[in-house]
Amino acid sequence: DHADQSREAHVLAARPADRDRGGDEEGRAERHEVAEQIAGPDRVADDDQHPGDHRCHGEKRRRARPLLQEHPRQQGGEHGGEGEDEDEVGGRGVIDADDEEHRAQVWLKVEMLALEAWVELGLLTQAEYQKIADQVTISLERMKEIENVTHHDVIAFLTSLTEKCGPEARFIHFGMTSSDMLDTAQAFLMKEAADLLIEDCQKVLHSIQQKALKYRNTLMVGRTHGIHAEPTTFGLKIAMWYTEMQRNYHRLIQARERVRVGKISGAVGNYANIPPFVEKYVCEKMGLKPAEVSTQIIQRDRYAEFIWAMAMIG
Repeated sequence: DHADQSREAHVLAARPADRDRGGDEEGRAERHEVAEQIAGPDRVADDDQHPGDHRCHGEKRRRARPLLQEHPRQQGGEHGGEGEDEDEVGGRGVIDADDEEHRAQVWLKVEMLALEAWVELGLLTQAEYQKIADQVTISLERMKEIENVTHHDVIAFLTSLTEKCGPEARFIHFGMTSSDMLDTAQAFLMKEAADLLIEDCQKVLHSIQQKALKYRNTLMVGRTHGIHAEPTTFGLKIAMWYTEMQRNYHRLIQARERVRVGKISGAVGNYANIPPFVEKYVCEKMGLKPAEVSTQIIQRDRYAEFIWAMAMIG
């Protein structure tokens, strides 16, 4: 009966592979053929075809659908079609945090938002702010020329901005220390990167989930201590990977919150030359949170947690 056939297939699948006894490939192929005849070709996995690294060779990639609730995606249409080829994960519009042009634009965004806050506080007028906004532009070439002399990236950046302005240039970077701009911009860049990684993790999780379901009845040899043990299913091995990736996904979301922190509190973090309103204004506009406490910099344990979360995803 079917139960006897399944037991016989389990026994066949659980026998030590011939390569462990000297490499009798012919005998191994014969046993696999018998097992297929008993259990059906879709229920017996060749251990070489489905190694322990969870990759399924020859499988057609499919478009990912939403899986978890933290970052819902619209189902159907472009992102929900079944049977469609999927672009490589991360292959669309990836933001390069090391791209100099993009980084300089984020630096400028921090400086301009700080000026907006100072307008609210009355340090400069809206007309003076508008003159600055109309005149400042990013020139990487000019920044590099200045940095070759000053050997200071932020001084080079600010000089390249202020030399294009008139007397209004005195308001740029007012009351700030270099790390006010640098660390706030870095938090924004890391948040951007985390959002892309989280989106990719959703796709990976959905793909793993589908593989676990597809191979839930595919028999394979189980192993303990490096030797064959009771039969198991390939789907169970993938399901274990799925639960691990779920934990990694939530670690990444938590790490994103840890790095989503800016600071504009001066050289020692005590707001001696700049009011907390500027920090609050800039952070809110950039989708960040003000640091509860800081010194000259954002504390680096936040970065360490983010790097660790990425390392766990692998």
